[in-house]
Amino acid sequence: MELKQLKIFQVAARELNFTRTAEILHYAQSSVTAQVKSLEEELAVQLFDRLGKRVILTDAGKRFKLYTDKVLDLTEEAKETVGGSEEPSGTLTICASETQCTYRLPGDYRNIFEASLVDAAVQPLYDLELGDIEAIKKCVMAGIGIAALPKLAVEKEIEEGSMSVLRWKGPEFPIVTQLVWHKDKWVSPALSAFLDVTREVILDHYGD
Repeated sequence: MELKQLKIFQVAARELNFTRTAEILHYAQSSVTAQVKSLEEELAVQLFDRLGKRVILTDAGKRFKLYTDKVLDLTEEAKETVGGSEEPSGTLTICASETQCTYRLPGDYRNIFEASLVDAAVQPLYDLELGDIEAIKKCVMAGIGIAALPKLAVEKEIEEGSMSVLRWKGPEFPIVTQLVWHKDKWVSPALSAFLDVTREVILDHYGD
């Protein structure tokens, strides 16, 4: 069992597409298929179900993926620890909601806005809930209604004149963004550098 095989399996398990896996890793598709087959033969178990052009993980494949991730993470940790490089390097996996990634918008923003309208004795004729900020902006620009959006999300539209700001006289909306990681997670140089930069950006833009 080689690290190359484990990496191919890891990407294939994520993409569930051998062609896409080959493109990402810059291998021929036949090489990806052969490496997966060789791994299955060594383990004496089928890791993928081939359903026409689709592939899905078997139960054994799902269990093996857990160990594959651990082995590759430890391998990366070992290389970074003994590699002797002073510059942070490696792969970071950052999980966040789509709106967090795009505009740093908390999930309870809408609820706070609606509660403020109730306190002000304002009753909307109707409300429309969308999960995509771009779709919300298009609805506002089409004259369908108003929306509470972070300034960062609408700066371009305000500058162009396609949207305008309604001065809000209600309470301010508290916004909290948190960084969390597992207590047993090894903080690699790359992750440490990311955390430092993130703290600096937050302090520079939002203060203490």
